[in-house]
Amino acid sequence: MTLDDILEPEGGVVISRSMVKHLTSRSHNLPSTVLVDVLRLLMRYEPGSDQERLDIMNRLDWLLASPQPHLVEAALQLYFHLCSGELCHLRADAVARAAAALCRPADATPPVRWLTLELVRRLGPEHHPAFSPHYRYFVPRPSDGGALSLRLVQFVWRLAGPDRYLFTAPKVFLAGSPERVCLTLFDVPETGDLTLTLKRSESRPDGRTAHPAGVGRGG
Repeated sequence: MTLDDILEPEGGVVISRSMVKHLTSRSHNLPSTVLVDVLRLLMRYEPGSDQERLDIMNRLDWLLASPQPHLVEAALQLYFHLCSGELCHLRADAVARAAAALCRPADATPPVRWLTLELVRRLGPEHHPAFSPHYRYFVPRPSDGGALSLRLVQFVWRLAGPDRYLFTAPKVFLAGSPERVCLTLFDVPETGDLTLTLKRSESRPDGRTAHPAGVGRGG
């Protein structure tokens, strides 16, 4: 933001209560790129009461329903800043709302899915339960590239509990060496043929593997 850059030597723009109300009340009309900067700017403001904190969050509540990961992440950062003291429990509620919106689009592009995955990873394990009901969003798809598929396979087991399945494979081929195991799943509805290269030292006793070393696709 130009004015903030100009005033940076003096600490940047001073955020007043009236400015906060003005910006949050007109947030619907701002482009998403500008809105991200505004949300980061608002994190400098310290509300005078819990009621004022709630008022700000209520005016920005619509952001938690956005399917845009970069916008949701900026909104959650502000919510976490505002949800202090007796309002800490609202952090989990905000993440749950965001999870439902982010993981809803069935036609999300690989770049958007990558950003969503990175957002969930940055939120940390304490907020993973909010995304568990939506774990199938993180199962690799035929349109995903190898790099995204690998990161998804490495992560999705954290969300899917023992009573859920990740892949349905009519045919399976397993080959191995002392160091690695190559598992090929044929005709997987979600991904097509999928080959996982697993390090034996990282295999689990229950047959699941947390950290695949590589992902490939059948031709």
